[in-house]
Amino acid sequence: AEDVKRFGQWRQRLVERANRPEFLDRDRGVYGAQGAFVNGDMGCQAMALALGIVPPEIREKVDARLVHDIMVDRHGHLGTGMTGSYYLLRYLIASNRPELAFTVIRHPTPPSWAAVVQHGKSMLPEFWEHRVGSSHGVPHVPLLSVGFWFYQSLGGIRPAPEAPGFKRVIVRPQMVRALTWAKAEYDSIRGTIKSHWTLDGEQLKLMVTIPANAEAVIYVPAADRGAVTVPAD
Repeated sequence: AEDVKRFGQWRQRLVERANRPEFLDRDRGVYGAQGAFVNGDMGCQAMALALGIVPPEIREKVDARLVHDIMVDRHGHLGTGMTGSYYLLRYLIASNRPELAFTVIRHPTPPSWAAVVQHGKSMLPEFWEHRVGSSHGVPHVPLLSVGFWFYQSLGGIRPAPEAPGFKRVIVRPQMVRALTWAKAEYDSIRGTIKSHWTLDGEQLKLMVTIPANAEAVIYVPAADRGAVTVPAD
């Protein structure tokens, strides 16, 4: 109980620090509006939203600013730094925005992960665009942070927070209209978890494999329960 109280107090101090007037423009819902970053920083916006530290009364405003930054200011490009990339995708999963995440990931020009792959790189470089002296021989962790999105968003495979060690599995795929299928497979400590969906027009087929010593909560996007059928076999 003492630890809970102590760390809770520390968290509150940090939240207040992050939301100080010098860093958060409450009127515009902008984090990090300092110096050259008049319209804020995408990574700061994403981290604040993902960590749940945004004051409730301006959460919608901060969210709208993030979306505007991605789609209008940056024309669908990524604009996060070393840590922000992970938190951006984490927030887009939590807010059920697979289309927005997919736009950023697959943008044909840098900065985007797809642009790196399309340029024939087998490992992600130090910079999004080729620069003299940049490293191309080792993977750079900040740029690799896209990996989990394919499992947790497209595949929908997520651990249940209240049941550690994949004792309970959440399968909640987030479909993207540009795709007609996705397969994800994860070797958890309890066994292999699989998620495979196909989309034909408005008809969705979802196949899930769960280890025998685990349970799952499966979410199927549908207008009502009557639209969902489970094969007898």
